[in-house]
Amino acid sequence: MGCALVLNLKDLEARLGVESLDAFTEAQIRPLLETLDQETSGDGHAKALKSLQTAFTIGFAVFGVCFFGLVLSFPDDWYFVIMKFVLFPILFFGIVIGVAWLKRGTILKIILRTEGHFVTRAQVLQRISETLGLAYVPAPGGAPSSLKLM
Repeated sequence: MGCALVLNLKDLEARLGVESLDAFTEAQIRPLLETLDQETSGDGHAKALKSLQTAFTIGFAVFGVCFFGLVLSFPDDWYFVIMKFVLFPILFFGIVIGVAWLKRGTILKIILRTEGHFVTRAQVLQRISETLGLAYVPAPGGAPSSLKLM
């Protein structure tokens, strides 16, 4: 059968040594969450992600038009076949790098916002795990899939 690791609220309150989970949350967790900048969540972040998605979609469309336009204009000689083979990665990665360069400010904003959220989330989960007598090791992206099965 399954493991009985799930605690009910009364057992969890007893293990935390508090009368209610609300008191623990207000005293221990809320101050950490209040350090988050309100600007890092909500519409600004969603707009930045949408802007990146749109830019890279347009870049991919430009790549498709340019590459297939050039491929269709080349004759089927051996040196043009080699040129197509070489042109594909150069054009593809060139456009990806170009779009990333043009949107570097947006990419930087997203990375910095995500870093702030990760650090705050790690602090909160470490506080909870210390109180419960557990060890928490923050890992960007979550635990590896092999450990999630355990």
